[in-house]
Amino acid sequence: MSGYAFRQNSSFISDIESYFNSLDSQYIQELSAQVQIEEYIRKVVSRARTIEIWTHNNSVQQLDALLAYYVNEHAREIFVTHLSVRKEKNGLGFASSLLKELTKVCKEDEPLKTWKISLEVSSSNLRAIKLYKKFNFSIHSQSESILKMKKVL
Repeated sequence: MSGYAFRQNSSFISDIESYFNSLDSQYIQELSAQVQIEEYIRKVVSRARTIEIWTHNNSVQQLDALLAYYVNEHAREIFVTHLSVRKEKNGLGFASSLLKELTKVCKEDEPLKTWKISLEVSSSNLRAIKLYKKFNFSIHSQSESILKMKKVL
């Protein structure tokens, strides 16, 4: 992925706000219909850890993919609260790269070696479900519209 760089926890509120606003309509159900975007951004920036993929073109930098997750040390679980890629970057392996990077980050941190990674995905998002299964996530439970998936590291 030349021209791209991984970063961790480097986004500002304005970076994520611009990113979310640019991809709001690409969701199966618009992100703004699911959450209060401004509140969610503040929560992600202040409480979550992030892995980001940034484009570098000359002096312009752009956030192109984002994985945000919370660490629950007591439950020994990582919850992926957000994983997305700009529409024009779909199919380039960014989501896979973010999941690989998350696994790498977890394995580098000794206490996280036996932790679980969990996430929720819309049951209609077949592309995402296929990706998560490729990374050995399995369906833990499901409701009418949401699948809860888990993976043990």
